[in-house]
Amino acid sequence: MADTGRRAWLVGGAKSPLAAFGDLMAVTGVAFAAPVLDSFGRAPEAFTSRGAAPWEVVVFGVVVLLGPSLVLLGAEAGVWRAFGAGWSDRLHGALVAVGSGVAAAYRFRQLDTVPVVGLVLVALAVGVVVALVRTLAAPARTFVRWAGAASVWYLVAFLVLSPAGDLVVDGGDSGRAGAEAAEVAGSLPDDAPPVVVVVLDALPTVSVLDGRGGIDGDIVPHLADLAADATWYRNHTTVSGWTIESLGAIASGTYSVSTAREDLGDADHRNLLTMLSAGYDVQALEPVTNLCPDDVCDRPRGGALGSLLADAASLWWGRGAAADETSLPGALDDDRLGRTERWIDALPLQAGDRPDLVFLHAVLPHDPWVYLPDGRRYEATSPPAGLEDDVWTTDRAAALARQRHLLQVGAADRLVGRLVDRLRGSGLYDEALVVVIADHGIAFTADEPSRRVTAGQFEQIAWTPLLMKAPGQDRGRVVDDDVRSIDVLPTIAAELGVDVPWRTDGVAAGSAPGRGGDKQLIDWPGNELATPGDDGLVDLDSTTGFRRVLTADPVAADGPDGVWQLSPTELFGQRVDGLTVGAPAGWRLAVDDLDRHLDADQDDDLSLELTGEVGAAGRGQEIAVAVNGIVATVTRADATDGSVAALLAPGPFAGPGDELLAYAVEVVADEITLRPVPLTER
Repeated sequence: MADTGRRAWLVGGAKSPLAAFGDLMAVTGVAFAAPVLDSFGRAPEAFTSRGAAPWEVVVFGVVVLLGPSLVLLGAEAGVWRAFGAGWSDRLHGALVAVGSGVAAAYRFRQLDTVPVVGLVLVALAVGVVVALVRTLAAPARTFVRWAGAASVWYLVAFLVLSPAGDLVVDGGDSGRAGAEAAEVAGSLPDDAPPVVVVVLDALPTVSVLDGRGGIDGDIVPHLADLAADATWYRNHTTVSGWTIESLGAIASGTYSVSTAREDLGDADHRNLLTMLSAGYDVQALEPVTNLCPDDVCDRPRGGALGSLLADAASLWWGRGAAADETSLPGALDDDRLGRTERWIDALPLQAGDRPDLVFLHAVLPHDPWVYLPDGRRYEATSPPAGLEDDVWTTDRAAALARQRHLLQVGAADRLVGRLVDRLRGSGLYDEALVVVIADHGIAFTADEPSRRVTAGQFEQIAWTPLLMKAPGQDRGRVVDDDVRSIDVLPTIAAELGVDVPWRTDGVAAGSAPGRGGDKQLIDWPGNELATPGDDGLVDLDSTTGFRRVLTADPVAADGPDGVWQLSPTELFGQRVDGLTVGAPAGWRLAVDDLDRHLDADQDDDLSLELTGEVGAAGRGQEIAVAVNGIVATVTRADATDGSVAALLAPGPFAGPGDELLAYAVEVVADEITLRPVPLTER
């Protein structure tokens, strides 16, 4: 009997491997492969940001489609070998029923309105119905197996029809752009200057200002130094609030290319890197996009399959967002700052037969915000406390997030300084055309989204820094003409004395002084500003937005430590023994992982984020926290729930075996008294 059952499972019938595999493919295809391949297919940046080779894209699709079914089939085979065909058949029926229930529950989960109990009931109901129908109706079993075979379509759609599939087909060479590049190269002057383009990520203009319309040298000293030699287009705006679209607009000078996400994988489309490829030595670091084709930029490919599959599992389980551009998988890892620094240091800058074109997309100061201006990394919550559904819930939450952002702005500025130093050291700085721009901004306003555009914060998303140092320029200028990111490529072409070999939506800066009117931003789902027509562009009030920008001051205090001072009571950096200390406040502050702050080796693991809560008596109270006798932060307990969050300044305030003390801040007639608050573990 055992031999008969074994032969039946091997050669055909209801228990054959092929039939069983078809059943399993039907349920795992709907439950897992379809949503994952659809999500990743619409997000080619998930592959480009990890440097995936074309073959890895193919293998990823095959594993996502076949992997779950093969694992389950292997489990059935193991049960068959250990206990016989009968138990294997029972397990198969259970897997098909459970898989069907999971598939149904997963689909309902996308509605975001069905509670967990409802999802469980849906899964049980569907599972029971499928089990009964398969048991009682042979045609139903046949239908399920054919459905399994049809699930191969998910893979075909992923590899052939999706934007990610273009990475497999179009990732090899520059195609038609080669002829245009040769034409441009023929019109370049003999002394064509080096071209350096730096794109910073998620940096609004308001984050670099001093409240008087100037660049704050305490926040961004290297940008301020560059501005002394460059033209600062202070009224510059991006045409998109998202990285993929905005990078495309900067490099192509067009709206149309930037709005088509599939062009991310099309190495044949035309942009700055392909346009100058025949006349320049191109060096590009673009962790997210695929603007530079492989025959122009020799970049390492491969080694991404494992992390991609982990992304797929995380996405399906609900803890990841591999298809959400804000997560930029692979580009926002712990080493992104160090990786960019090493790339800058390794640039082969030299005067040769052909000038250099350096294109750097530095994925900073994009969150997660974990870097200090000196490049050190610290441990902190991501996303930060107080961000719910992309909306800052309180003024304090927005202020703390902005503080972390501004610290990371300093790290991004550090990269600019490092690259400029390399240019100076190689003797190329004076003659180079240097462009520093940000792809889009981010907003920090209470009760407003951080990325979706609203009437209350659109200037923080749309206005971004643009500095351009022309060859030989050594005196700074501030220009308030209407300039947009689609104007960058035409402006570079004008400086080089060449024509862009395709129609651009942008114009060279200064060639359209009467443009005026509203600014425009490419619409996307979630925006709260209405699109006026069918062109896909949202109109922004240019006058209101620019006025808000010019009066912005993200740091209330002056000096290099200003970013740490979030309180009007100027206690930061002061020694406690030089202040008035009164009676205990009479309430406690419960801190998460208190020992981490007391014992952490700050040279190796910066533990700067302090979170906790106070009781009813401490709600709404201002709190100073001192490390080793020096006030390292001043924060305020939430008036509603008593939650506390703050960032402790490092440097002289922190070290192994710290003494951590907290005080309630009491201000009476401009006299400040600190009242001790005991710290406990939460």
